[in-house]
Formats: sequence, structure tokens, C-alpha cells
Amino acid sequence: MSVEGSGRARRTLASNLRAFRAARGISQEDLAASAGIHRNYLGGVERCERNIAIDNLEKLAAAMGMDIAKLLTERAVGSYGDEGSQPRSDDR
Repeated sequence: MSVEGSGRARRTLASNLRAFRAARGISQEDLAASAGIHRNYLGGVERCERNIAIDNLEKLAAAMGMDIAKLLTERAVGSYGDEGSQPRSDDR
């Protein structure tokens, strides 16, 4: 039996984690320290090399001040922390 979407949640998590962290200007090292995990482990999660435990996911979400669900929700490109930002209008 084949499972559709295998690894999809892990890829979504990796993408969201990387994007939300970058949007907040937080380094992997700082986020890992705040969450109490090793920075190499965090890098592996962001590269989809690690299958993160729910406890560590909870620590990362708390360190970034968000719910776990936000890290696991598929998002459109550009919707990671730039809410309220306006596109520039240089075409005058």
C-alpha cells in the first residue's frame, strides 16, 4: 500500500520553519538555543533530513511564539511574516 503525500508534512514544516525564522531575523543557532535543541539538528529539520519529534516541534514553535499548527500549514510563497508589507511602486 502506497501512502500519498509521504513526507509532505516534513517538507511543509521545513519550508515554514526556515521562512518564519528568516522573516524574524533569527539565526539557526539562536533559535536552536532558545528551543533547547542542537543547531545541527535544527539544520537537519530545515533540510528535511530529520523526522522531528512532536516535543521538539513544540519547543521550536514556543521559541518563535507561535502554535505548532502554523508551522505545519501549507502557505503561499510570500506569506511568511510580511503581512502588512506593501509592494513598492517604482513605476512613476
